[in-house]
Amino acid sequence: MMQRRAFFSAAAFAGAAGAAIPHETTVEQASDRSVEEIGRAVDRLTAELHGQHVFPELDAVREAQKTYLRTTGKFPDFIEVGTNVWYAIYDWHVRFRQPITIGRDAAGRYTLPVTHTTVVLRPEQTPAFIGPPYDSK
Repeated sequence: MMQRRAFFSAAAFAGAAGAAIPHETTVEQASDRSVEEIGRAVDRLTAELHGQHVFPELDAVREAQKTYLRTTGKFPDFIEVGTNVWYAIYDWHVRFRQPITIGRDAAGRYTLPVTHTTVVLRPEQTPAFIGPPYDSK
């Protein structure tokens, strides 16, 4: 059997220890906040990973390639572009560490291969210019 003094001492100690421990609502709020922060971090990571597979720099050229592919059954050999499109494609190569193989065509214009098509720089055109795709024949 517990003595009266020990009983009251234990009760006082338990009360003091209980006051030092956060209440359930505080623990639940902290837990909910942590879950929300983790959720936001996962969303940011997901967006970053998704962004690794989206190439807005190439969208305009790819649309021209897809249209040509649907009508002829093959990718075009060449697409002429303006300076902004050219630099966007060049920057894409740098960003994703792709080999940059700049050349010149018979007319002396700069060329850069992108997938199955060679992009030809036409600086005299408007910066956002994308010409119709064509074959070498």
